[in-house]
Amino acid sequence: MATLDGANVEIYDLVGDDNIFLFGMTADDVQKLREANNYYSRAIYEENPQIKRVLNAFIDGTIPNIEAEGARNFRFLWCSTMMSTSSCKTTQASMRRK
Repeated sequence: MATLDGANVEIYDLVGDDNIFLFGMTADDVQKLREANNYYSRAIYEENPQIKRVLNAFIDGTIPNIEAEGARNFRFLWCSTMMSTSSCKTTQASMRRK
């Protein structure tokens, strides 16, 4: 599993679609989302119980000393990436069962 950034771009080019599970957004996806100006992390938080549970762990001290990291990740479309990660894991699990 990998995001399509950094060294993962080169790995993806070498191994191809059949040998890697990508999650998150491409640079083009991020650009389009920012141009559309319709990314609302609060709505994703309220509507997705899994994301709400993870973010609450940032807020309520379950993960100590993480406050700055949690705030920084909102700027980097973290909620959107989290949803994509979950979907990718589900796909992987279903392929392993076959």
